[in-house]
Amino acid sequence: MPVILLSIAMLIISIIFKLAAVFRLTIPLLYVVAMNTFWRSWYQVHQSLGDIIFFVLLGLVVLSWIISLVRKIQSIFQKRQEEKDLESIVRYRIREQRRNGVQPDEHGGYAMDLSDIELSDDED
Repeated sequence: MPVILLSIAMLIISIIFKLAAVFRLTIPLLYVVAMNTFWRSWYQVHQSLGDIIFFVLLGLVVLSWIISLVRKIQSIFQKRQEEKDLESIVRYRIREQRRNGVQPDEHGGYAMDLSDIELSDDED
């Protein structure tokens, strides 16, 4: 019976640390564990300082979430702008072909070389 309980406890601890890693909460979690096990007497004497340190760590985690969110949004807007730029280049080249008298193929499209356009390969 103790082996089963120990196995369940280890599984739960493993899941908690994996979730903490996903949400970047590993350092605050380790801080809480350390304060409650190794430095309990220090924490009891300096409780307000210990809480401030913990909340600063959480604040840094939230700041990292905000920075990641802003970068993701910037990436989305940049990709949309690149797509709009590519579309305007293709439209311009189609107009140029029409102006030069090039006729569309049987499907109504134009053959054009786009090898001189550099496309970003950023896949998030």
